[in-house]
Amino acid sequence: MQNECPELLIKESEWFHKISNGKNWLSPRQRIETFREKANHIFTTYKLQHTCKSHEDFSTKKRNFLFYDYQFHNVMDRHQRIEIIEDSQNLTNWIKASDTKTEPTGVDIHKLLSKITGFLTYFQTGIKYLADNYRHLKDENKSINEAFSLEFAVKSVLNHFRLDDTDVEFLTSKILEDDFSYGLQTDKGTIQRQGFYDTGFRYHDIVDSDEHDTLSKIYMFNFSRTPESFLAGVCSKAMVVGISATAGLYTNIGNYDLEYLKSRLGNSFIRLKEDAIIRLKNAYYEATKGYDQVVIKTEFIGTDSQKEAIKQLEELLRDREAAQDLWNYLRHKNTDDDEKSIEFSFCRYVRALTAWKYFLDHPDCYAFLCLFNKLPQPSDPQFDLNILYDYAKLLLDDKKDVIDGSVYDTIFLLKGDNFDENKKKLLNDLKDNKGRFIISTYQTIGVGQNLQFRIPSKLEPIHINSFPNHSDMDINGIYLDRPTNLLVNIFENNLEDDKFIKYIFQLEFLRENGAFSLNTFKSKLDEAFHRYIGRYKPKLKAEDFISLYKTNAYSRFLNKIIIQAIGRICRTNMKASTIHILADASIRKHLTQFSLPDDIIPVREYTALLELAGESTKQSEDLIEAQNRASHISNQTYAYIRRKLNTPWRPKTIKEWQDLREQTLHQPAITKKSECNPNWNSIYLHLLKPADSYYFSHENDYDEIEVFFSDGYGKKEVKQVSEGTARLLDLMRIDILHKLFLDSGWATEFPESELMLTPPMFNNIYKGALGEVCGKHIFQSLLNIHLLELDVDEFECFDFKTEQNIYIDFKLWNDRVAVPADDLIDKIREKMAIVKAEKVFVINILGTSNTPFRPIPSFGGKIVEVPYLCKNDKVDNKAIEFILKEFHK
Repeated sequence: MQNECPELLIKESEWFHKISNGKNWLSPRQRIETFREKANHIFTTYKLQHTCKSHEDFSTKKRNFLFYDYQFHNVMDRHQRIEIIEDSQNLTNWIKASDTKTEPTGVDIHKLLSKITGFLTYFQTGIKYLADNYRHLKDENKSINEAFSLEFAVKSVLNHFRLDDTDVEFLTSKILEDDFSYGLQTDKGTIQRQGFYDTGFRYHDIVDSDEHDTLSKIYMFNFSRTPESFLAGVCSKAMVVGISATAGLYTNIGNYDLEYLKSRLGNSFIRLKEDAIIRLKNAYYEATKGYDQVVIKTEFIGTDSQKEAIKQLEELLRDREAAQDLWNYLRHKNTDDDEKSIEFSFCRYVRALTAWKYFLDHPDCYAFLCLFNKLPQPSDPQFDLNILYDYAKLLLDDKKDVIDGSVYDTIFLLKGDNFDENKKKLLNDLKDNKGRFIISTYQTIGVGQNLQFRIPSKLEPIHINSFPNHSDMDINGIYLDRPTNLLVNIFENNLEDDKFIKYIFQLEFLRENGAFSLNTFKSKLDEAFHRYIGRYKPKLKAEDFISLYKTNAYSRFLNKIIIQAIGRICRTNMKASTIHILADASIRKHLTQFSLPDDIIPVREYTALLELAGESTKQSEDLIEAQNRASHISNQTYAYIRRKLNTPWRPKTIKEWQDLREQTLHQPAITKKSECNPNWNSIYLHLLKPADSYYFSHENDYDEIEVFFSDGYGKKEVKQVSEGTARLLDLMRIDILHKLFLDSGWATEFPESELMLTPPMFNNIYKGALGEVCGKHIFQSLLNIHLLELDVDEFECFDFKTEQNIYIDFKLWNDRVAVPADDLIDKIREKMAIVKAEKVFVINILGTSNTPFRPIPSFGGKIVEVPYLCKNDKVDNKAIEFILKEFHK
């Protein structure tokens, strides 16, 4: 659903322009009064005349309905429609849910709220123009030394509308946000600005409460700016240099979406060339050649299974009863938690103690860093530091001479509280020959934290390169627990608003990179809404069981965190002779078959861990991701086409539409990605490998499109995007048309390509454009009938018209027989009435060899279907004679 009210915006666009025409600044009070009258008139048109009250009376007296952006989601049932039913007798508008299959009996609240949102956009735009007008008037006053700010101007104008201070602040911030100086200046209505990164999302929340028992309140949460669009705007105005060890890793849930930035910035987006990367890699390996003298030991430890964990702990302690006691203790202390949560806590204890035992067993591991997702705390039922101390002492019984000091001294908690002071003490301990088992978290030891320490007198580290010896050396042991806080956990009790919103962002990010299909996205969104209001959503379909933690996108994000974490022990050129890398066994599956982009140069420690993980025999999910991304882009382009056709035309939007059609004629398929103008990226699919066709399925007139780059579509009814289904080969066998395409620079074939038009662009735009340009050329060159473009108010009703008020619609039907116009007659008659046409010709361009020439007149001869213009690789004489005769009656 479009975040605007087109009929209002277009109607008033000329008036807005007059408000700030050059330096002809007009009276601010007069303009404000005029605009207030217009705004009040529009608001009265859309506001609810009576009190609204939700019909359903839930016991929670909380949220009754939720809407999500363009995709309607009702927390009770996504397939229900929410309507406002007028009750004149009780002066109440009832908000009710009804099945989408039934006939509407009231006002669709989703559409109504969108129109109100459109009015707010209209209102804010008008205020902005008025504020600009007032600001310039102030600045022209020579007695004022400082420029008058836009913020003060906006507030000055808003205060004339008798709004309270809260509303003034809210509207001011929205207006200033839209006026952000670093915004990428591109019309939001264009095809390039229809994706999530540019439009964001919004949802409405209809709430009942005892505090407002006589009415329901409707809240709107609108997030129109994403980090990607913000960065793209900054990059469009200034040079931005991104430097990070993982900057090139494609994980938009843990990084900026580089593909989006590249498409938005075009040639301004620069990545290192291949030769530069090769030089850097060579320089890095030269600078780390001393690693040949270093042994890197890697091992995966732990388990997610309670039975396996008890067995492992028993082997560590050599005491079955002590191992079982820890499990029993956790069950007793965590009675409010489910079995799965207790199992998770228990397995974490076992992994921590396994790492501690490893530290004791390897005296050369002088300093060992353990990274968890939370710190153990005294009496914490899920990760109790005292319990950890007790079991650590049990493991120390036969190795008391290994550590210098007590368990309490050796196990060192590096936490956020007084971090700098704690870190200083730790580094001093390490410098003073005191071995330390350091426990911290990924969040605490973030990017930029350096934990290298002064080389102790008893150690002789290895100098790994020819650079001057560093006075510090690196920690030589690390344990990496599986990061669990990368995605929002919506199943925690009392899901907070900010986490719920962050989760929706993550779902959108995952959908953008092809992590899952549209149906899975809907399922996860439904689940999130249910959890948000404290309800359970039963799992009924296959996509309900898909885990976000089993996507390639999550694996890439996790690898980014692991790379950065290992980087904490890779800060100097002075290394211990042996480096120990332990990792949670559950990380392994995310490392297998993981490949880094060419412009990421990993540290040797990470590479060693990656090699230990080995290669998976699991089939690559690249194909599924590519198809998901292609399906998502296809649905976006369909939504764009639908919005354009449902919005009144203007000269500017007509020009954009014509440019789009011209682009599809020039490049329906593009051999190399590099040959595509970034402005048109969003109308193409990125094929997994070069091809001259692909398959797709769809429902409800190109709604819910699925794209397939292989024959793995099963029993689904599919169509093909290819030069054959476009009938381009048939057209190019006609000499007059082949010459036209060559002269115009239009494509005459579909070569094997990396990019191809999305199904909606192919069927709704490209094939339509083919029919139009071919039909127009034949009419004007062979029939000498001059065709005119349609006026703005009748654009896209038909293709062309003549001076005699005859309208023409060219078709490029794929059927082997001419398509009867019977099912189109009603629509054609409606459009005839709109444009006041004398007569309409519906003309199919191509016929087959066995198609008879039988024109079909309808509506008293005012509508004429011509079965074909061309047949047997040439323009057909019968068709020419018939049309000439009809036009000269």
